[in-house]
Amino acid sequence: MNCKSIRNAIATSLALTVLAASGPLFAETLRIGGTGVALGGMQVLGRAFEQENPSVTVEVLPSLGSSGGVKAIVAGAIDLAVSSRDLKEAEKAQGAQARLYATTPLAIVTSADTQTDGITTQQLAGMYAGTIQNWPSGERVRVVLRPVTETDVQILRSLSEDMARAVDTALE
Repeated sequence: MNCKSIRNAIATSLALTVLAASGPLFAETLRIGGTGVALGGMQVLGRAFEQENPSVTVEVLPSLGSSGGVKAIVAGAIDLAVSSRDLKEAEKAQGAQARLYATTPLAIVTSADTQTDGITTQQLAGMYAGTIQNWPSGERVRVVLRPVTETDVQILRSLSEDMARAVDTALE
């Protein structure tokens, strides 16, 4: 399957999901909000959806966070919410419904100048904790920190107890 076919299949899937969730009336503007980690994908899907449905404009809002997205969908402020977590019981009680659309991989990215083929979780923890400060090439390790509420931080913390402690140290 080529990229265009995949994109069209996903756009069609998104369209059907939104139509099913939106009820009988469908807005000319489809507003999507929620967790920042998924909004880039929503931008791509939104553009594909607009190509297949020229009468619809897809508006992807800046990150509201998972909780903000769920609150906005329950309040009727947006048409589709994207969350990086399961719904809470209280959110379900308010009528929120969830469907799995994708999972987010975590990638650790470096410059080609670092001259390494990979790192272990223990080495990554050392970088976050500050005990490993240089790459094998001698280049300084520069850890990019995301806000504590971001999904990426939660994924990093879940890798190991050492990693969780190292992330906390880096965020201090």
